[in-house]
Amino acid sequence: MAVETQKLPNEPILIITAKGKFTPENIETSFNEINKYYDPDGEMLYIISDNTELDMSFSDVVTGLASVTRREGFRFGAPNSMLIMVGTSEMVRLGTEAMKQKQYGNLEVPMFDNIDDAIAFARNHHKENASS
Repeated sequence: MAVETQKLPNEPILIITAKGKFTPENIETSFNEINKYYDPDGEMLYIISDNTELDMSFSDVVTGLASVTRREGFRFGAPNSMLIMVGTSEMVRLGTEAMKQKQYGNLEVPMFDNIDDAIAFARNHHKENASS
């Protein structure tokens, strides 16, 4: 699995794109990138996980969920962060739904079919919360 990251200029939006066959080792690469931009005392960081080109099985979903919920350091659901999923595969949908379960973080994760809708959601959410 190849992992690419892009921080949108002058916006608190980090896009992590995973392509190819899922491998658990690349999860740590993703979190290392998140840690470069995440500040628990700073402004909200929107982490868009683009999985539209990711190939994963059911066992990959379980392995990935276990890895991200048992790790040290930054975790999804941390203060001033929001995970947003992008993908259309059943496995991405399954993983996103599973994150609602207590053992996987009890998280409501917005999910979109394409990156443009995810970015628009992040921008709108940031705008609404910056003016509150």
